[in-house]
Amino acid sequence: MYKSTLNLFQNKQIVVYNGRERRSSSPYTYYISEVLEMDGFDKTMKFSIQDEKQSVHVNDVLLTVYDALQEKGYNPINQIVGYLLSGDPAYIPRHKDARSIIRKLERDELIEELVKSYLKHHREE
Repeated sequence: MYKSTLNLFQNKQIVVYNGRERRSSSPYTYYISEVLEMDGFDKTMKFSIQDEKQSVHVNDVLLTVYDALQEKGYNPINQIVGYLLSGDPAYIPRHKDARSIIRKLERDELIEELVKSYLKHHREE
């Protein structure tokens, strides 16, 4: 069952989220690359992300949103964190089209890039 499912997934755009499949509206494609079986019931899926364009794109989105929030007098960090935790776009203003820009990316993509950037910066020190 899992082997045939894996073959089916290799050519299908998916996101694995909380153990369930969901379609991605993102232009970036997630692929399950491997299924590891630890015992008869516990399966771990690995997926890879095409992230060359993503890091530049996420960076541009975050900087645009940050600038828009700052121009409107908000604390950009608090507002972005509020959006990332809740998913509520009301944390992001429409100023400079920031709300629609940030919604083009999945929140998990934004969080992933923030974690990568943080770890890269702090591991170099």
